[in-house]
Amino acid sequence: MPQDIDIVSERAFAEVPGLKIERLRHAHAADDDGVWFIRRGGEKDEMQLESSTGDFPFLVETSSSSERRTVATVDEAVTLIRSFFEKYG
Repeated sequence: MPQDIDIVSERAFAEVPGLKIERLRHAHAADDDGVWFIRRGGEKDEMQLESSTGDFPFLVETSSSSERRTVATVDEAVTLIRSFFEKYG
C-alpha cells in the first residue's frame, strides 16, 4: 500500500509542471529522515513536508515564510503545493 507522501507526490507531479520531490537522507540510522523537500526546476523557493512515517499529518514549512502549517489530506496537501508554486515559483 502506498504511503500518503507517495500519493501526494503523484498528484502534485501531475498538477505542477517541473516539480521535484526529494527525501532528506541522514548518515545515521537513528536520525529522522521523514522530511521531503519540494522544488521546481532551478527556483530557489522550496516547500518542506515533514512526517516521521510518510503518512498524514504533514507539517508544512516554506522558504518564503516562517509560518508552519499542518495538512491532513491529499487534497489539502496538493492544493497547498500548487498554490505555493503559483505564487512563489
